[in-house]
Amino acid sequence: MATRKELRQDMREQFGSFLTVSQVGRYLGCSPKTASEYIKEHDLHPVMVGNRRKYSVRDLAKLLGT
Repeated sequence: MATRKELRQDMREQFGSFLTVSQVGRYLGCSPKTASEYIKEHDLHPVMVGNRRKYSVRDLAKLLGT
């Protein structure tokens, strides 16, 4: 399993510092609907970037990493 640092680096290379729900789904290999449910279940709070809700790479890496 990847470390948090490795996960952050990989996500940033692919998407930048913040991900949309669709990008979270793409990274996790699931649909945007499933990604949205995962985000709600783990109580991740979005950051507004312009008029879009995005999720921090750091927060996602904390959930996924060891």
